[in-house]
Amino acid sequence: MSLRVAALTVASSECTASGRTSSRRARVARLTALAVVLTLATFAADGSTAPSGTAGADAATLHGSLDPERSTNAPRVPDRIDVRLWRVGRESEPPLTISCPVTQLTWNCRAPEGVFDVELRVEGFARHYRWGVQLDASTPLDIGPLQLAIGTSITGTVQHDGAPLADVTVELTPEAGANGSDVRRANLRTQSDKSDANGRFAFADIGRGSFLLVARKPGYSTVSRAALRIEPPATSQLPPLEMRPLASVRLYVTPPLDFVGKPWMIHLRQPIPASAHYQVVRRGAATEIGEWVADQLDSGAYTIEVRDSSGNRIEQREVELLQDDIVTIAVDHFPLEGTITVADAPVKAHITLTSEDGSSLAFRSDAEGRFSGSLTSEGRWRPSVRFSRGVLHLAPIDVRRGPEGIGRVALKLPGGALSGSVVDANGKPTAATILLFRGDVIEVSAQTADDGRFRFIGLETGERRVQAMAPAGETGRIPVNIVDDDSADVILALRASKRIRGRVVDTSGQPIPGAKILARSSHSEQRGLESGLDGDFSLAIPADTTTVSLAIVTPGFPIRMLTLRPPFGGDRPIPIVLGGSAARLHIDCRGTTPPWPEVSRDNSVPFALFNLFMPRPGGPPREYTPPSGFTLEVEPGEYQVCWAPAGECATATIAPGSRKSVQRLAKTTDRENK
Repeated sequence: MSLRVAALTVASSECTASGRTSSRRARVARLTALAVVLTLATFAADGSTAPSGTAGADAATLHGSLDPERSTNAPRVPDRIDVRLWRVGRESEPPLTISCPVTQLTWNCRAPEGVFDVELRVEGFARHYRWGVQLDASTPLDIGPLQLAIGTSITGTVQHDGAPLADVTVELTPEAGANGSDVRRANLRTQSDKSDANGRFAFADIGRGSFLLVARKPGYSTVSRAALRIEPPATSQLPPLEMRPLASVRLYVTPPLDFVGKPWMIHLRQPIPASAHYQVVRRGAATEIGEWVADQLDSGAYTIEVRDSSGNRIEQREVELLQDDIVTIAVDHFPLEGTITVADAPVKAHITLTSEDGSSLAFRSDAEGRFSGSLTSEGRWRPSVRFSRGVLHLAPIDVRRGPEGIGRVALKLPGGALSGSVVDANGKPTAATILLFRGDVIEVSAQTADDGRFRFIGLETGERRVQAMAPAGETGRIPVNIVDDDSADVILALRASKRIRGRVVDTSGQPIPGAKILARSSHSEQRGLESGLDGDFSLAIPADTTTVSLAIVTPGFPIRMLTLRPPFGGDRPIPIVLGGSAARLHIDCRGTTPPWPEVSRDNSVPFALFNLFMPRPGGPPREYTPPSGFTLEVEPGEYQVCWAPAGECATATIAPGSRKSVQRLAKTTDRENK
């Protein structure tokens, strides 16, 4: 029934009711309903489909155009654009859907006033989104030209023990934004379907990219499939999704109590799909007999952490939970006694020992510099020492039990020191983060108070570089000389900063949220950030910076490395387009030892190889290609791979669709892309 017909029906009902015996309340209710319908008819006049709750809203105008020249694989000009509006701050309200006719590549329609998240959809094409759009009756909003990219469909089936499974909720989310900080807006980009009696599900109008597929049904384990690559216009038929029963785990820890006779604390961590992070899904104390139980778990990979009552991570175990699993963890430990001195004088400090397997134990020395406790294993441990606001990172030490079964550690720190203060561009003291470098390794990290003062002790004499960073600016790495008479005092003056604004988009102009962006210049250290749901990012750099190198690492797209130069786009965000042609760069690491090589493009500032890996929670990186090394999917171009500290470099020029391998001694080999 149209809204105009509905309005006449309500009016007719009111006239009929007036001739009968009816309560005044009923007549008022019908008149109110008439007012609502007439208000909604205002939007229907423009071809809109309005939900309840828009009565009394003033009409705003939004319009835009189509960009056929920059649209990809667009076989036709659509006759309408469907616009969905979610009112920001009122998540419980249903979305408003408006159908906007297209005339001569332009479209125009009316909507309520307010702030909305907007979805723009053309049947058969990938969807566009705009976030936090302000609609005002006094000012028409121009959405701008839309670049249409043809979409594709995805079909699949869900089963259990080989039989079709109905009523399974299947969700498809762009992988780059699947774990962004704004969960609500990420959910708006998610498509959902339920499997039918034959276990089938389908999605339409999917654009190019990498996606996360999740299937859920009460009583079954959630199934996730990450890095699902979609390449329109080809239709994708997915392999069957096998749903498994829920899992449980019964854990036994020996000894049953920690080193001070208190229950162990257990953390159960699960990798988050399409990210490099974990989430703690269960935690709690074990019983006095060392037992801990968790049920109603999704089957799959987990990490079990055993912590003592002080929160120290004592042991961790990676497990695959299927159904009714029993896990036993034996905590081996032995007593540890240690001392710490600076220039042969005992000091009070907080000491942390971290092992290669991730165990971390904290100790605190007394006025005599003595500390004691328990250690879980013999071998190499990396000490870090906290003095006031600074943390001194020391080289690994080897800890062994002595004849009496006790491990002994003597941390003898030299007497070198560095003091100083941080001031802003106007010479006023300011709080800042301080990094002290020995070569390219961070030796001390610290956070100053508001007075900007800092003092580092326990350092070897010699040359270092120090850097201060704050919201107001940074210093870059400044050479300093560490002496042993405590006379080294520096003033670190922050340089004024400016901001670079950018937006990461695909070839159709769609924003790419959650893109991992690495930024580095000759004046500043590497920084990492992520694009927002509009694909936007903002980076503060010293005002005198002349070049900035970026590496954009995003699932579903080849790595893009580029160099920006002044004026850095001014007030307009710099568009960074991903999704062009791809090539493969293989780095042969056989016979090499850390540090890992660095990679650059066109002789720009390099990035460490391991920073260019796609996000992944644990396990080997996706780029690992045994037994020789790692393969990166990159944009075509000329790349340099350099091994430190010798500075041996290899150069490879890679054509679209090809593969090139580089190794030390500047050897390169060409291979066809397979």
